[in-house]
Amino acid sequence: MKLLNLFLFVCVFSTYIAAQNTSLDIKDKYLQAETYMDDGDFSAALEIYKELVNTDPENANFNFKLGFCYLNIVLEKEKALEYLKKAITSTSVDYDPISTKERNAPIDAFFYLGKAYHVNEMFKEAIDALNEFRGEILKNNPDLLEEVDRTINYSMNGMELVKYPVNFTITNLGASINSEYSEHSPVFSADESVLIYTSKRAGGVGELKTDDGQFYEDIYLSTKDESDIWSKPKSIGTNINTEGHEATIGLSVDGQELFIYKDDNGDGNIYRSLLNGEEWSAPEKLGANVNSKNRETHASISADGGYLYFTSDRPGGYGGLDIYVSKRLPNGDWGNPQNLGQKINTKYNEEGPFIHPDGVTLFFSSEAHNSMGGYDIFYATIDNETRTCSEPTNIGYPINSTDNDVFYMPTPDGKRAYYASHKADGLGNPDIYLITLADSKEKPLTVMTGVVTLSNGAPITDISITVTDLKKQEVVGIYTPNSKTGKYLFILTPGIYNILFESASNDLYHSENITVDEGSSYKQINKPIELKPILIGNTNEKYFAEFLKKESEVDDVVKEKLNIVADMLNSSKHLIVDIETLSEFKKDAVLAKKREQAVSNYLVSKGIDLYRIMTGLPIAPDQDNVIEIAIGERQELVAANNQQTNQSNNQDNVGAKTTAPTNPNDVTISNIFFDFDKDHTSEYYNNMDKLASYLVTNTESKVEIHGYTDAQGDEEYNNQLSIRRAKFAKDYLVEKGCNKSNISIKGFGESKQISNDSCPDSRKYNRRVEFIIIKQGQYKLTVEPVNVPDKYKL
Repeated sequence: MKLLNLFLFVCVFSTYIAAQNTSLDIKDKYLQAETYMDDGDFSAALEIYKELVNTDPENANFNFKLGFCYLNIVLEKEKALEYLKKAITSTSVDYDPISTKERNAPIDAFFYLGKAYHVNEMFKEAIDALNEFRGEILKNNPDLLEEVDRTINYSMNGMELVKYPVNFTITNLGASINSEYSEHSPVFSADESVLIYTSKRAGGVGELKTDDGQFYEDIYLSTKDESDIWSKPKSIGTNINTEGHEATIGLSVDGQELFIYKDDNGDGNIYRSLLNGEEWSAPEKLGANVNSKNRETHASISADGGYLYFTSDRPGGYGGLDIYVSKRLPNGDWGNPQNLGQKINTKYNEEGPFIHPDGVTLFFSSEAHNSMGGYDIFYATIDNETRTCSEPTNIGYPINSTDNDVFYMPTPDGKRAYYASHKADGLGNPDIYLITLADSKEKPLTVMTGVVTLSNGAPITDISITVTDLKKQEVVGIYTPNSKTGKYLFILTPGIYNILFESASNDLYHSENITVDEGSSYKQINKPIELKPILIGNTNEKYFAEFLKKESEVDDVVKEKLNIVADMLNSSKHLIVDIETLSEFKKDAVLAKKREQAVSNYLVSKGIDLYRIMTGLPIAPDQDNVIEIAIGERQELVAANNQQTNQSNNQDNVGAKTTAPTNPNDVTISNIFFDFDKDHTSEYYNNMDKLASYLVTNTESKVEIHGYTDAQGDEEYNNQLSIRRAKFAKDYLVEKGCNKSNISIKGFGESKQISNDSCPDSRKYNRRVEFIIIKQGQYKLTVEPVNVPDKYKL
């Protein structure tokens, strides 16, 4: 009997000890899992909570913790639903998150259940669950209310977006680009020959790892061969990659200007590196107009290199990260940034701006607007005059999902896009993918690319490419080919352009005109360019327009020659005409300019488009599509009264009205006006010629030139623009022979508006140069005041 009692005691005691050990084991595991969660290592915590749930399947707290871990792990979020459903069966307002004896789940479990429904695209269930417990959450956790309402809105947006799915296919770029590690933030040249991206793969510069077990971020580069196969990626080089983190954020269309993000100890900043031949320069931090004491995270440069769109959480925004735009100044620095406004920016975060090569479509990600969850990708149209944007449009489901969707990089044709995404069949997470959009409309853009060579065999250095819009008669882009390979690339939107390739010494040259039709399809033109010595001559035809001495009127003799030229131009649309005054008749610069303008005006009156009429065009030896008009003089005695010039200005004086002076030697001029963001104009040459002639004749006269801008854009930039406008007028007058000491300039920026800022038609009166008479000459100089329409007056 004693032996039996002893046996029973040993069994009971052993069971008690085992239970105590199990209890200690659960406590230790629970506390270890809590430590993992505090560190953000949800994968490690998940494995422990799975064990604990298996040990005690009805424990609402264990189920809540397991569901919460799943909800925070990419590609595992949908598994949270099962466990959060169990968690809400037993909740407590007195929940203790640390106690190992806690068996109830917190009230917050209802919110996370709603999120789990949302993640699984069960939008109605998410809305019902969140609305059902909204009052309970408000009573016990009012701080969570905003998140609850946001998730309800996300679900409502999701219900609408899934009704109209986007038709697209998606392709993983494969093992040549992706690895078992994270790849993200792809950027590429416009011809898609170069892909640069960020990876956390092994083999980088440093051996440091992040909490997820991956290596620190480095930047890699891959090139595409003639078979459209991406090469094995290589490190971009130790000039850029360091033992710390570096990430790609933006690339110029020609692939020669790379923008990089660096954390800088929590103060995120944007850097720039330039491709010199085949080597990338050490990154330089952008100036204080872009980088602030706050975080700047992403940047995208426009195709013409003139504007930088970037994100910042600096003070003065709408909340979180906002998108800003900065204009490149003449000295290469970036001007004061302009916030894109509340149509784009919200109290939540906006991220990943990408300005499309069409110059008007901005893609970005936002946590607001009609997002279906986290960041969604949107696009908006930009008004390039005001830098304001349209209401954004969600790019659609299933490109956008209930998770974060960021860094969407469309191709120039608008039919495809590169982006990084977490997918179950990926090599690693995330991987880089190429989306093909079946229903997307093709962009009417032309990518011009090729290789520049020099006929004299010299190295490709100091070559510039100037693109001029012939309709607007203004330069729209200046580009540089690669200094080693000679490769060039730029993008043309619909229009008519002159493309001028020339060396810095101006002894090598190539010029041609290109038309991109408004309704044309996307195309890529690969054209090798050989620069040859400049040679005047070798034109298709050459005609002489001989004016009467000291006259600029197109009389019958001149018309006879110009009619022949006009007929040729009208019958052969590929021909252009170059007007050039013979050197012996250039001494009177004002008269020479009047004659050239008179010839141009006459040809326009005969139906010749202005963009086909050039002045002083260098002619390459292989260029045979140019008719040259050489301006000279003929001797002929005529009565002076019959030789008065009756030439039309052919210009819009923007409300200025010129009256005839009383004395025939008196002169009346108007002030001059500029297109948006321009510091030069050819429309007022005749007006300035009159002033130049007066100042040359009246040497004692003095004028002051005042430059102004409208109120659009950055104040500092506008101050500089107003000075450049005034300087343009002074330089023109000095070139015509005026004494520069008699001409002074001032810039007033946007400070002296004479018209309201309500619309483009009203703003043009503010974009002006005014001539102020400091001292009259022998004869009277009058400047007509600007006549602002009543509806625009201040």
